[in-house]
Amino acid sequence: DEHGAVDYRETSVIENVVGDQVIAGRRPPGPGAPGTTVKGETIPAVPGREAVFKRGNNTRLSENGNQLLAAINGQVVMRGGMISVEPIFRVPAVDFKSGNIHFNGSVKIDGSVGDGFQVVAKGDILVAGTVGAARMESGGNIIIKGGLVGGKRAVVTAKGDLHAKFIDDATVTVDGQVIVSEYIMHCDVTAGQKVVLKGAKGAIIGGSVRAGEEINVKVVGSPRYEGATLLEVGPLVRGGQTFQTIILKTREEWRRYREVRKNLRTLNSLRARLGYLPPDRELLFDRLTQALASTRSRLHYLVQEGKGLKARAREEIKSRVIVWDTVHPGAKVHIAHQSHTVVDPIRGAKFMLYRGALQVTTP
Repeated sequence: DEHGAVDYRETSVIENVVGDQVIAGRRPPGPGAPGTTVKGETIPAVPGREAVFKRGNNTRLSENGNQLLAAINGQVVMRGGMISVEPIFRVPAVDFKSGNIHFNGSVKIDGSVGDGFQVVAKGDILVAGTVGAARMESGGNIIIKGGLVGGKRAVVTAKGDLHAKFIDDATVTVDGQVIVSEYIMHCDVTAGQKVVLKGAKGAIIGGSVRAGEEINVKVVGSPRYEGATLLEVGPLVRGGQTFQTIILKTREEWRRYREVRKNLRTLNSLRARLGYLPPDRELLFDRLTQALASTRSRLHYLVQEGKGLKARAREEIKSRVIVWDTVHPGAKVHIAHQSHTVVDPIRGAKFMLYRGALQVTTP
């Protein structure tokens, strides 16, 4: 950086390309140039020969035939003089040898991802081992066969689903589903659709777990854990906005709108009295007029957003939390504006809204 410090994790030299990017070119052959022997005799020029591309997978020629283009996003590789674009980048492990991974396609890691490293891919990420206190970002799905040991520093995001053996001390945000075999412990997890724990343990202990549609789990909390475990479901989880934030923002915009209109009325009164506005006041008038239009636009957006939230809130009745075995004391379930705090253990429970109230049913 500007201070001379070296980040030894940024050592990766992946040749990322995107579709239609030029990856190789050729020039027309020339007439050649004559040479000279050691005795001073002239060697006739040999005309150049036309270069021929050795096209590999996922490449195509340009219309004039003088450029080789990538047909897909991925990595440029050359083997035996043949140029290809591979959609999957494969690496034994993510460590100081590989460095951070930033790839336009999918990434397959045969080992583990070390603490402090990054894996960013526009496609899927598959990890055969474990993931430590790392940053992972995927434009598709993430599969972690060995589990995620976050150490309170791991941050994982995906446009698709996350599959993992377990998740411990990590922050996870996905647009799709979070599917875990064993447990989620002391995490901040948000899924746009469902959170499902389907293994023999299937426990959520501590932290916060949110899902847009459903949380399906075997055990919530633990008799040996005295802290709180928050479960929250509903479409508003997906939207990232709440009625309260919309109301507060709308009030602030209305306050700004009234203040701008008041200042404009003052300037209009001054213009009517003088017949003109001084240059500095004229400039202020123009700025306030622009600010009024901008504020009006934001108010319109907030009103529409509020209507959308109300429509999505009607879907809350479909949101639910299902616990197949035990909900331990300290667990808190939140649906829409309703909450239920578990004081005594509950064996097998379904939490859902019924006529606007959060209802708990047991077998």
